[in-house]
Amino acid sequence: MQLDMAQVYTDFSGLAALRARAREDQDAALDQVSRQFESLFLQMMLKSMRDASAGGGILDSKQSEFYREMYDKQIAMDMAGGRGIGLADVIKRQLGGGVSAANRDLTLDDYVGMPVLAVTPKADTLHADDIAAATATALTSRLDGDPEAFLEALWPAAEQAAQRIGIAPEALLAQAALETGWGRAVMRRGDGSSSHNLFGIKADRRWDGERVNTSTLEYRDGV
Repeated sequence: MQLDMAQVYTDFSGLAALRARAREDQDAALDQVSRQFESLFLQMMLKSMRDASAGGGILDSKQSEFYREMYDKQIAMDMAGGRGIGLADVIKRQLGGGVSAANRDLTLDDYVGMPVLAVTPKADTLHADDIAAATATALTSRLDGDPEAFLEALWPAAEQAAQRIGIAPEALLAQAALETGWGRAVMRRGDGSSSHNLFGIKADRRWDGERVNTSTLEYRDGV
């Protein structure tokens, strides 16, 4: 069964049809639901990128902002409905997509006694050390917030990391750009060297590796 997602973000009938037909073809519905989640993520990403821009032009107004938001939402749906950034595939796997029909009805008892298969990394699998080394090389020079320089410096490392985790490198760079202001606000150690923390990841007591202390302003529930 061909199950089309809503082609326009205001097409609520398409979402209703998706919900109704999910009872008939769960796999097809799961694929489309995953794409809808990817679309929502892309909408939030585009909105955050707009908010992080340098500022509006002289022709900007509430009306232009409203239509730009509509445009961004439609772009997100078109991207998710096409090739996407790989997030839909990850969500589908997390929700149980790709499970063969033969294994779908197995219980825990059915797995007892099954041989445990060794996991052998592929020869071309990229290791975390390789990615960290590539990132460190890219950040040896200070990034001053210039988008072009930021993308040029981090693109090789983003490609390597994206290949390993199965998403588009553009998505990684977009998130890193939002977190660091195109590299301008990368957290630094006491000696001024880069912490290489491009995503603002926080360390708690479970982390026993290297860390950097910095002051941040946090908002929770608007406060």
